[in-house]
Amino acid sequence: MIETNPSPEIEERHRDIIAGLESVAADLGIRPPGAYRVGSDTVKNRRWRRRRHERLSEHLGMMTVREHDGVLLLDEGWRPALAETRGDDNLSVSGRRSRRGPRRIRFPGRRRATGELVAKMPFERLERSQIATALETLDKKLTPHFGQLRQLDNEGTLREADGIHASGRVLLFVHGTFSNTDNILGALKGTRHGQEFIGAALRRYDQVATFDHRTLGVSPIINARELALLTRHSKAKIDVICHSRGGLVTRWWLEALDRKLTGQCRAVFVGCPLAGTGLAAPPNLRGALSMLANINRALGHGASLASGTLPFMAVASGVFRVISSVTSFLAKTPVVDAAVALVPGLYAQARIRNNRELDSLRRDLADPRGRYFSVQANFESEDPSWRFWKYFRDVKARAADWATDKIFAGPNDLVVDTPSMVDFQTKFTLPRSQTLDFGTTDKVHHTNYFEQRRTVGRLAKWLEVG
Repeated sequence: MIETNPSPEIEERHRDIIAGLESVAADLGIRPPGAYRVGSDTVKNRRWRRRRHERLSEHLGMMTVREHDGVLLLDEGWRPALAETRGDDNLSVSGRRSRRGPRRIRFPGRRRATGELVAKMPFERLERSQIATALETLDKKLTPHFGQLRQLDNEGTLREADGIHASGRVLLFVHGTFSNTDNILGALKGTRHGQEFIGAALRRYDQVATFDHRTLGVSPIINARELALLTRHSKAKIDVICHSRGGLVTRWWLEALDRKLTGQCRAVFVGCPLAGTGLAAPPNLRGALSMLANINRALGHGASLASGTLPFMAVASGVFRVISSVTSFLAKTPVVDAAVALVPGLYAQARIRNNRELDSLRRDLADPRGRYFSVQANFESEDPSWRFWKYFRDVKARAADWATDKIFAGPNDLVVDTPSMVDFQTKFTLPRSQTLDFGTTDKVHHTNYFEQRRTVGRLAKWLEVG
């Protein structure tokens, strides 16, 4: 399924990436394009022969992974037309033997690819009617319990809950993009200070609950509607800890769909794209998916990426397939805007001027002082495994043909622009007592906020836990 560079040295150096792609292809049901063979046994007439290139272009796609100066790049690619599917490397597209080898289908106007080829993942393009199903499959992979409300028992185990308690005090966790609440609690349980916080929360609150939601297939306002239905009969005082995209879900829930809770709920927003993120902006698509692949490799620390614990390569591959099914991966706006809009969970948090959903959310905000809190960081590291961050932000560090790959205009935590994390609305600025700013750091990034002692300490202080 996954084709690799013929060099044994390159294949050995990137075996974790190749294993990760194999796992992703299996999990997402991405099949090799064997159904579209065009050898002499299937080509029946001349009219079909004349249109074979168009049909192949329509039905087949390929994602390539290259490495340039230590940075992974995802790009469109193509394969020799169908010699592989027939098991005969000497067949041309028509099925006749050729000394020159198989012909290739080329796309007009393609630039020369940059970097060393690592792997190629061929796939069948999705029909428009299949896109929603493909996104749901990806969401199930990332968030197995989406749509469910669960709660921690006294032993710290998550179990399905009947609903939010009708009264008393409730602590609710809402996860972020490409994630689930098991990841948040896993990070807390992985440290002593996190374990102490969970223990104190179980004593302080009548219920410690979690809400899992789809992060790609639907918009945050749909998730918020689901949450509002789950809490509609409750009069409990609810405190919320939300991460990343979960901050948008929480704001839609509290500020638009269940305003009776607005004055009595406290919410801690950890690395949340309150004013959007450049990672989800359509013009940054090519760079954004490459960025996710690099984060995946850096988080792997040399371990096999086939474990399924790291979601970023799955997201990059799944979204790549959706976009490539409707337009070229290299297409310019507004065509690519329309393509990215097919992934509503991303498009709703795009940091662009005409994001009407975000504009609506940020309008008519009640004073957040005393009830909203924020955690932010700007990640910069000189560690070789993390240095890729420069290539997606620093113009001087990038090759000339990467001009469209710039994702962030300034400080960020690898996923969200740092200024966006405290940008509730222009007229409101949170006081310093309600923010935790890690500043520029090589330790804290989007995926490890809940492992930090300072994060846990502020959670305990702001929510009066312990």
